[in-house]
Order: sequence, then C-alpha cells, then structure tokens
Amino acid sequence: SGGWYKAEYNHAFSKVFGAGLHPQSYKGTGPRGEINIPKVPLKLWVAVLFPTKENQSPNTMIGLRLTF
Repeated sequence: SGGWYKAEYNHAFSKVFGAGLHPQSYKGTGPRGEINIPKVPLKLWVAVLFPTKENQSPNTMIGLRLTF
C-alpha cells in the first residue's frame, strides 16, 4: 500500500511521431516514444524505464492506446 503515480509527457514532432518522458512508481523513469497510426484512432508507445533503486534492471513497457 502507499502512494502511486504515473505521468506521461509527449512532444509531437509530427502528426505521426512523438517522444517524451514516462515516470511511474515502482517501475522507474525514462524516455518514451509514440507512433500515431494514421486514419485509425490508435497509438503505439514504448518506454524504457530505469529504476531509482540500485541493483534493479531497466523495465521496458509497450502499450496501445485506443481513443474513441
């Protein structure tokens, strides 16, 4: 139990590509990339999170976001 957080910052470099930062509790903080699939309300994103605690491996997160 305790506090939990997740934030997503994304800067769109074009209508298709974006990049930013992804901090999340218990996972870490790291860069985030996003691809918007044209003509479909779907986004694919990938983040590599580096933990704040020592002796832990980086976490890779992959997700799909559907907007309707």
